[in-house]
Order: sequence, then structure tokens, then C-alpha cells
Amino acid sequence: MLDRHVAALLEDLDRDGKPDPGDSIRYTAQVQNTTSFTARGVRLDSGLDPNSALLVGSVTTTRGSVLLGNTSGNTAVRVQVGDLAGNASATIAFDAR
Repeated sequence: MLDRHVAALLEDLDRDGKPDPGDSIRYTAQVQNTTSFTARGVRLDSGLDPNSALLVGSVTTTRGSVLLGNTSGNTAVRVQVGDLAGNASATIAFDAR
């Protein structure tokens, strides 16, 4: 399994190209099964920096279901990807401020 996380500035309030308090960041994780065998019960858990807040409703996935992150008060992300066939991948994205 391979897990890649990428962070990108989504909303730059002062347009300086750098993340500052109040700006929104989009986090994208790609979970990839790099084997030829099916990976069973794949799950992604991701926390946030304590100075950030998850933008509720922003969690998406290309496979499986969002278990945590789209409800008011959630402070972490959990996605149940499920079984991931060999050489398959899933992309999970969420926003924080």
C-alpha cells in the first residue's frame, strides 16, 4: 500500500501565495494498492493540525464511504475504502481552515 498526501492552498485571502490564518487548504490523499493482490478492509484516518479546523462537508472519496469528517464537531477524517483490488487506488480529499 502506498499513501500520498498533498496539501494545496484552496483560498488565499490576502493573495500572497502562502498559507496564513484564515486561508483554506485542500488536502488530497491517494491510497494505492501497489500489489497484484486485493487489499481487504482498507481505511484512511487523518487528523488535523491543532491550529486548523475541518471544513465540515468537504470530505470526499472516490471509493467507499466517509465515516468521519462531514458532521459538525468532527475534528478528524475517517474513510472506509473497503477492499482495494490489485493496482487500484482511491482518492480522498478534505478542506481545512
